[in-house]
Amino acid sequence: VTEAPNDLESTIRNLNVWRYELSDGRFLSRRRLVGRRTVMDQNYLIDYLFGSRYPLRRERLNDKRSTPLYVVVSNLETGKPEYVRATAENALPLLKAATALPIATRGRGLLGDSLYTDGAVTDPIPVEAVIEAGYKDITVVLNHPRDHTSRRIGRFVSFLSFPGNPTMAKVVRTDHHRRYNRAKELINHPPRGVKIRIVDPATKLPMKIVTTNEAVLNHVVDLGLEAGRNAFAALKKEKRRFGRWLSALWKKR
Repeated sequence: VTEAPNDLESTIRNLNVWRYELSDGRFLSRRRLVGRRTVMDQNYLIDYLFGSRYPLRRERLNDKRSTPLYVVVSNLETGKPEYVRATAENALPLLKAATALPIATRGRGLLGDSLYTDGAVTDPIPVEAVIEAGYKDITVVLNHPRDHTSRRIGRFVSFLSFPGNPTMAKVVRTDHHRRYNRAKELINHPPRGVKIRIVDPATKLPMKIVTTNEAVLNHVVDLGLEAGRNAFAALKKEKRRFGRWLSALWKKR
């Protein structure tokens, strides 16, 4: 998002984060379940990888010519989602809040004066918020097939997610799967006047959130690139059809 639209070289280089940087145990290690450290090291991911080794071009977030980037986070006090615009100043702490996955991390990140957690807790697929904001032509990128649905999360996992916050634990247990499935229904059956393009894998991805196998990670990145190319090819085809229709309409006049 922070790269120039035509800077393909930088975009491909940044994919190396997923191809080569997540498999050596520095970012994710289940061994850290024993002790006080977290399974996922957000400082390594955000401060080192995105802040230094593959630095985000954060200045572009303040460029009025760039498309605004909004990131969803979950307010730990209210239990509600918030949609925060990323800027050069807040980009890294915003990413830390948005990636504060329950159980895998400490489940909280400070942004301004408030504590937040992963936005997917309260708004798993924020398509409804995008529609309410007035957008009519929407592209949704999914990491599950479009027909995938979510099951209710049990009490034990809900408690482990937020052991000191019963409000958020209840959201995980009673609301998360409903909001996810409602978003999927909306994506597959958008309201009149709204067009939704879906970029999704054909089948379930061969990985989990704790996968560190480099070959598997590279395979998943390649699947994502293939899905993206297919989506762009479909969009080009759609534009050609529209161009032919417009040309035929003009000739009739």
